[in-house]
Amino acid sequence: MTTLSNYDYVVLVDFSGSMATVDAGKNDSRIKLVKESLTGLVSELAAVDEDGIDVITFGSELIQHTPGVKDSSIIETIFSRRRVAGGTPTAEALTKAFEVAGKSDKPDFLVVFTDGEPNNREAVKTVIRNQANKQANDADLTILFIQVGDDASAGDFLKDLDDNLNAKLDIVDVKTQAEADAFPTLGALIDAAING
Repeated sequence: MTTLSNYDYVVLVDFSGSMATVDAGKNDSRIKLVKESLTGLVSELAAVDEDGIDVITFGSELIQHTPGVKDSSIIETIFSRRRVAGGTPTAEALTKAFEVAGKSDKPDFLVVFTDGEPNNREAVKTVIRNQANKQANDADLTILFIQVGDDASAGDFLKDLDDNLNAKLDIVDVKTQAEADAFPTLGALIDAAING
C-alpha cells in the first residue's frame, strides 16, 4: 500500500472568472469551496511531506507559484492576494507544474482544482501527452483533476482528458466535485487515486 508520504505534491488552483460562480444548492462560490478543501488538504499533507507542497494559482494571464507550503494559514494569504478574473490558462499552469515537479526522487502527484473550460483544449492535451510520453512509468507523475462546479462541457473535456489522451501512459485521473466530496478527506481521495 503506497502512502501519501511517498509523494511530492503540487496543487493547481483555477482563479478564472467563472470560479466566482455560486452553483445551485451551494452556499459559497466555487473558489471559496476550493479554499476550504485546500486548507484541509495542506494540513493533512504537511504532516507527511516534509518539504511542503507547491501551490500554483492560474487565471487571466497570471500564473503564480508558492513553494514549500506547510501551514494552512499560507493558503489564506495566497487566496487573499488574488481575485478571480479572466480566462483559464490551464496548459501554461501545467507547464509550470511540470517544471516544479521532480524536485526530489519521490514521484509527483498533481491536484488540479478547476471548473473546466481551458483557454485552449488542444494545448492542455499536448502538454499532458508530452509529459506522459517522456515518463518511464505512470506513477512518476500523476495528475488528478477535481472538477469544481457542474459545468457539463467542462466535465466532458476532463473526461476526454482521462479517456482519450492517446499517450504512452495514462497519468490523468478525473473526479467530479460530488465524487471528491464522497471521500472523508482530500487525502483519502488522493490515497485512493494513488492505489486505484
